Amino acid sequence: DVSLESMNRALAVNTRNAIIITIIMILLGALAIIYLVRSVAGPIYHLADATRAVAQGDLEQTVPINRTDEIGILADSFNHMIEQLKVSREKIESWNRELEARVAERTTELEEKHNELGKAYEALKTLDKAKDDFLSLVSHELRTPLSSILLYSEMLLDGLANSEEDRDEFLNTIVDNCKRLTRLINDVLDLSKIEAGRMPFNLEELNIRELVVETLTSIRPTLESRALNFDYEQVDENTCLWCDRDKIIQVLTNITSNAIKFTPEGGTIKVSLKEH
Repeated sequence: DVSLESMNRALAVNTRNAIIITIIMILLGALAIIYLVRSVAGPIYHLADATRAVAQGDLEQTVPINRTDEIGILADSFNHMIEQLKVSREKIESWNRELEARVAERTTELEEKHNELGKAYEALKTLDKAKDDFLSLVSHELRTPLSSILLYSEMLLDGLANSEEDRDEFLNTIVDNCKRLTRLINDVLDLSKIEAGRMPFNLEELNIRELVVETLTSIRPTLESRALNFDYEQVDENTCLWCDRDKIIQVLTNITSNAIKFTPEGGTIKVSLKEH
């Protein structure tokens, strides 16, 4: 009995010791697992957080390297990647700045070219308008001597020259208008005058009364066809001016043509000269 009781006590003690040892082993295993989790999973979680921050554009994230195992190698690779990303970002920013500078420069050049083209276009429009005005003016001037030549030629053909004096007057008028027409045609052929946008002026001292008489000679058939009188007695015989003969005659012809248009038949057109 004593031996059996001793055995039971010894068994109980051993069982208790086994349980205690088992509990201790479990606790130690739990502590070991916690340590392993903290030493392995912790750095991985930290690396994951840093990765998310980098993904959002924060390149200041680094992972501390305090171990030499695989996790340490991974952390070192991560840090190296961050440094390379910084270098790449700096290069990209530098390229962007350079590109922006070039774009700004090209934009300025394009604006300057655009302004130059605009000025050239306006100049071309001005030149084109000057050419049109010039040709319109010249064509108008060409019609006047042609009309005089045609009228006096028809009068000669119709036998309206009642005397040798009238015949000579008609022929001289035709010759004068032919010469004038030649000068006008030479002006038209000189393209430099078209590009300059102006008519040529051959200035000389001329008697204004003689110019009026010459104008009267050119328009006399029209005056006679409408029974109009032409009074230029108020024009001083001694008044002279520096002018271009053809241009002044054309001006006088245009003025008197308008006067003829708005003067009733049998009326009188008066020409006078005033100083300002």
